[in-house]
Amino acid sequence: MYLVTTAAETDPYFTGPFADQAKAAAYRDLVARTEPVATFHADTNTLGPHISIMRIRP
Repeated sequence: MYLVTTAAETDPYFTGPFADQAKAAAYRDLVARTEPVATFHADTNTLGPHISIMRIRP
């Protein structure tokens, strides 16, 4: 099973007016059970949010 996430989706859990401690903690717990597969960053040729693909360990 894989988790695909973007900074645009997860950053609000950690900062800003919509920060949610419970969601942030749940996300950290989930990420602790993953291993990175691929990461994509915006650069001068690619616009968009940081995207991470992680494999969830059984």
